Amino acid sequence: MKPATSTLTSKIDARSGLWMGIATLVVAAYLTVGAVFGLDVCDSGFYMTFYARIFDAPGTVEYNFMYYLSGLVGGTLLHFFPGMGLLGMRLAGIVVVVGSMWLAFLYLRTLFRPSGVILALVVTAFSYILIPVTLCNDLLAIMLWVAAAVLLCQGLMRSNAWLVALSGLVMGVNIFTRVPDVLALGLVVLLPAVHGGRHRGRLMLAGLGGAVAGVGIMAALMWGLGHLGIFLDNMTDLQALATGQKGASTHSAAFLLMSQLGFFKTELWVGVKYGLVAWLYIKVGDWIELRPLRWLLRLTCIVLVVWLTLRINIVRPVWILAVAGCIYVIVMGNPQQRMAAWAGLYTALVFPVGSDGYAYNSGTLVTLLALPVAASLWIDNHGRDLLAVFALVCAFKLVSGDVYFDQGPVWEKTATVHNPRVAGIYTTPARAAVVDSMLRGIEPWVSAGDTLMVYGSMPLVNYMTDTRPYMGCSWPELLSAGLLHSKLDKASTAGPLPAVLRQRFNTIGQHWGRPAPDLDHYNVRSPFLDDAKLAALNAFLRRHHYRAVYSDPHFVLYLPPSWPR
Repeated sequence: MKPATSTLTSKIDARSGLWMGIATLVVAAYLTVGAVFGLDVCDSGFYMTFYARIFDAPGTVEYNFMYYLSGLVGGTLLHFFPGMGLLGMRLAGIVVVVGSMWLAFLYLRTLFRPSGVILALVVTAFSYILIPVTLCNDLLAIMLWVAAAVLLCQGLMRSNAWLVALSGLVMGVNIFTRVPDVLALGLVVLLPAVHGGRHRGRLMLAGLGGAVAGVGIMAALMWGLGHLGIFLDNMTDLQALATGQKGASTHSAAFLLMSQLGFFKTELWVGVKYGLVAWLYIKVGDWIELRPLRWLLRLTCIVLVVWLTLRINIVRPVWILAVAGCIYVIVMGNPQQRMAAWAGLYTALVFPVGSDGYAYNSGTLVTLLALPVAASLWIDNHGRDLLAVFALVCAFKLVSGDVYFDQGPVWEKTATVHNPRVAGIYTTPARAAVVDSMLRGIEPWVSAGDTLMVYGSMPLVNYMTDTRPYMGCSWPELLSAGLLHSKLDKASTAGPLPAVLRQRFNTIGQHWGRPAPDLDHYNVRSPFLDDAKLAALNAFLRRHHYRAVYSDPHFVLYLPPSWPR
């Protein structure tokens, strides 16, 4: 027997738009903490350098063209608002997250209790602690996935081929946000096959036709901007990485498959632990009539949820709860609810494909459709209490734990780097001092508009110095050793040689590594940190007679003989 609906839940259901507005303000304020704190020199720099160069020097950011649409959006924002910097692009990312939440809410509140949908969306955003939320391909892609899924479900419910075709159009365009998003087209086949009725064939064709139109529109746009050849070259490199033709990399098919299988194995155990606690919390009311004992047992369950959540990656419990809930709705829901559950389940399973960390890299936003669907399991069974506690624990982890790729709680981030493009971003004094020292040290030798190869994992340097990446990639450690070698050879015969800024330490992860005394070997080993890559770099420097003109414990700057300064 289900418990009586609470007064608060009824109020939220009755005025769901107002409460969603309140939730939006809370989420925006929460995510703004991540916008201000944490200097991520890897991913954020990768995006920002792409946006800064896509129009004036697109060949210098060729490697980013697998995320082409995000480059167009980010580049357009920087063109019209050149002073927005990294902080402004993070605020734009928050707008995209909130917009995605509203797309999901407006559709799902017609199928499930609005109070459950709102609470689940807040949990999804609060647990998205892969922040700072710099506007990027993942954020744009999930918004387009949600929009396409909503249009597709609405079209199927109404047997409206035009809505289905529009959904396909969005999916076709979205392929250019992230190449793996071509897998979203599976929804155009899956949902009509399950829910299309006697019109399923016509609706599938409409969706696929819309996708072809979307691809055509993007290809025409690239051709008009002179970007089509660069994109095709990038697809060639991507194919070489995926098949391992150029040596091991972080995005080979084998590496991606093992990442996904490892994630699923972990999720099974996480699901068992959280499932037992949630089941006990819900069933206590049926088993025990003595109120103090019932409260004590539920308090014990809440403490267990807090303890579990503080110890693991937040993505794990959110993802398994969303997937399990969608499966439940597919079995127990009405036809329209089952359609939404299929869309949410497919998105949670397929969207992370292509990322070297699977759902860990994509974050909890992959459950933006799935978790609100799954909330129908909890909202009438006291589960909302556990969800609320879970959201509060996530908020605590944000404030007290490491921000993405920047170690330490937010109260330790009291310093800024003295560069206008990262103004307003707070990091630790030690990290700010390392970056400031390097920027001052290379300033006599490197100016805006120069070509600077930042070897390692620190593409933010290209953005901060307004320099152009070399060989079409601002993040050389992403490349396999073979691809790095071939790109260096090709670029050196095609034009002037660049300045080379070499990192002596690892920037991948929350903690920066110790500077390496040996420039022929890394201190640690990973797919990013491969001695074969260092060998390719060192051979390039020797072959072209580079000389070191600046060094500190963390960096070395090399210049070729032809350098003008």
